[in-house]
Amino acid sequence: MQQNPAFTATKVVWLPKGHQQPKGTVRVHNSRIDAKKENPRKFRRHQAVVLTNSHGKTKVVLGVVGTPDDITIPRNAIGLNYEVMDALRVHADEEVEVEVRPASFFDLYGSIWSHPDPIVRISLWFGVIGTVTGIAGMFV
Repeated sequence: MQQNPAFTATKVVWLPKGHQQPKGTVRVHNSRIDAKKENPRKFRRHQAVVLTNSHGKTKVVLGVVGTPDDITIPRNAIGLNYEVMDALRVHADEEVEVEVRPASFFDLYGSIWSHPDPIVRISLWFGVIGTVTGIAGMFV
């Protein structure tokens, strides 16, 4: 039985300039990462996760990574860059309630379907339309 590695972060840490990953990642404490992919109660490195701000009900889909040795992120905290904090409507070093859970198939495609970049959004639309018309063409 697969167990869920989800948790609720109570603090957001603003990452130093040299440790900011691309916009699509969130840093968590290393005890929450399973590098060997053996423990179902931990996140895999670069696994897609959904961050949900319980106060504003805003949602962001990101990849999760661990923390390097030279910065400290507490166990119940997450490290984010400015753009992601702005999208979640949270501020660094204040009390928050951000749910971190693995992303489902629908979370991933829903985030791409409503992506702010039209190139990303329209390419998915064309892919879905092509798939539907291809399947319909097999039966007609």
